[in-house]
Amino acid sequence: MKTFFLLFLMLASLYGTSERKIIIGSFPSQQTADRALEKFESQLDSEFYVIQDQYGFNIVARPSGRTFIVALEPFDSYQTAKEVKEFLPPAYADAFINKYTPPPSQAVKREQFSDKTAVAPPVTTEPNATRAQKPVAALLQTAQTQEHAAPPSNSAPLTPSTSAETAKPPTVISEAPTTTAPSAAANTTTVTVASDATEEPSAPIEPAPAKTTPDASSATVYNALTVAALLAAVALLLALIKFYRDNRLLKEKLHASDTLYNGCCDEKNHLEETLTSKDAFLENLTLSLKKPIDSILNSTQALTEISTNRKEHELLENITASSSKLDEVINNIIDITNLRSNALDLERVEFNINTILETVAASANQMALEKGVEITFDIDTKMPIKYMGDPLRINQILTNILNQSLNNTQRGEIIISLKPREVTDSTIDLEVTFRDTGIGFRQEEIDSVFNDFADEHVFNIDSNIKIGLIMSKQLINTMGGDIKLKSSYGHGSSFVFNLVLDLPEQVEQRKYRLPYKEIMKYSALIVDNNVLAARVLRQQLEYFHLKVKPSFSWEHAAKIIHDEFHHIDFLILNSNVLGETSIEELSDIAEKQGLQIVFVVHDMRDIHYQIMEKFQHAHFLHKPFTQKKLLDLLITIHEINLEKESYEG
Repeated sequence: MKTFFLLFLMLASLYGTSERKIIIGSFPSQQTADRALEKFESQLDSEFYVIQDQYGFNIVARPSGRTFIVALEPFDSYQTAKEVKEFLPPAYADAFINKYTPPPSQAVKREQFSDKTAVAPPVTTEPNATRAQKPVAALLQTAQTQEHAAPPSNSAPLTPSTSAETAKPPTVISEAPTTTAPSAAANTTTVTVASDATEEPSAPIEPAPAKTTPDASSATVYNALTVAALLAAVALLLALIKFYRDNRLLKEKLHASDTLYNGCCDEKNHLEETLTSKDAFLENLTLSLKKPIDSILNSTQALTEISTNRKEHELLENITASSSKLDEVINNIIDITNLRSNALDLERVEFNINTILETVAASANQMALEKGVEITFDIDTKMPIKYMGDPLRINQILTNILNQSLNNTQRGEIIISLKPREVTDSTIDLEVTFRDTGIGFRQEEIDSVFNDFADEHVFNIDSNIKIGLIMSKQLINTMGGDIKLKSSYGHGSSFVFNLVLDLPEQVEQRKYRLPYKEIMKYSALIVDNNVLAARVLRQQLEYFHLKVKPSFSWEHAAKIIHDEFHHIDFLILNSNVLGETSIEELSDIAEKQGLQIVFVVHDMRDIHYQIMEKFQHAHFLHKPFTQKKLLDLLITIHEINLEKESYEG
């Protein structure tokens, strides 16, 4: 920083020596500039010419670009030009200082002295270097003192005069350009003093000797360059010192870093060896536990099949459930250790996503029924059906996250959404979201849900579920995806992750093909007080080009059915919206209009007994259902209609 500051001072000193000029005025022609110059000179007094002699500037009328200027030039610095400008006549207060640029060769210059008759400016005996350092006011005082001093004895006497002509300043005129060689007499200047007719003519005054010392401008430039050179040398010396010091500190830091790096490498290698040995021990231990667990499962299943005692049967079912849970924990631990050691190989086979979803829903159906939680699939209709990947590992991921959502949700629903994020000719980036209405997580807990070193007691997570989440995250990362948790405590949570899967070589353009085109002409009425479930069902039906109308209460649905402007082919309704009176009313409507009824149920045990009696030929769609199940239902309804038509015909 010091070095840059010194360099800045050096540059400032150099720029400070640039020459300046005082511009009196600017004019359109040379003649106009000459007349303005004569007018300016007529207003000058003798004191101004003392200043001119001291600083050696010229009064010129010359071209400057496209105009012509009257100017005083040159000055060695802005400060000198400013001091001289203060002694200009009041009529020229608008004169301004500008940077001086040497004029072209055709410029018309003005001499400092004229050959007209005038009072000779006083000649001082001080050296130029000394005078250049005096201010203008001091120079004027010196000039006035010399005017009142007695003339030297060896010079020609001047006739004293008190008239106004004595104080008349000399007139400076333009030099006429000539092509002849100058004569020797041209180098002298004759100065005469006006007197009475009786006085003797004055003797010619010898010209002042030529200046041999450098003027003020040259001295200033020389001093500035000297200072700049010294500053540059000091700056270079400081830079070298700083460079040497920084280099020494850098070497010391590099040596310390090498020492620390070597120590860290040794510690890292030791920790990796310890972790590897612990993982190997854990894997061997879990494998040793898996064998007796499998034996217990097989034995309990065999005993359950042959047992006739109800109490024994219940005990065997408890043993089977506990053994299955322990077996699941052991499998998760084995998978985690294999993932850490990169020993887990993923399969690449073709699979149907509907099969996996149905398996996952079936595995969690019992727990969902016990808690009264509804599981709904919200599947984008643009998604392909078949993929290439490891269906077993994908099933594990979905099952583990669904178990966590069920564990945190005491009542309400869980929405499982699937949609494509990016699709190419050979791959698909699939986004999966599990959104529940459970208790959720606190903000400080979110970042540690997937951390295997976090304290599980902080979270509302079972230890087995925690292991499943950790394993699921590692599987997702291995498949090229990532998982995030979004939650607000008391308002549920959402697990969002993506999987990058391959697509089969031949992908069907139409995922679900209707065997009968007549199905696309059907009109359906949805009656469900769950708005989200009704929306998902409507999207799935509209995929098959059906005309769908939703309703969220039986009263509203009854008005639509009785309206002659609405033709309804079949009715899909949630059994929870029906009471005893509405069941009777629905039964009469179905019988009169020949409507086919579809009940969407979560648990057959929750269905009202009157529904089973009144609607013996009704259809039941179990939650959660996939697009494939809905297609099978539509085909069944249409085939029944075909049978009715053929029977009536």
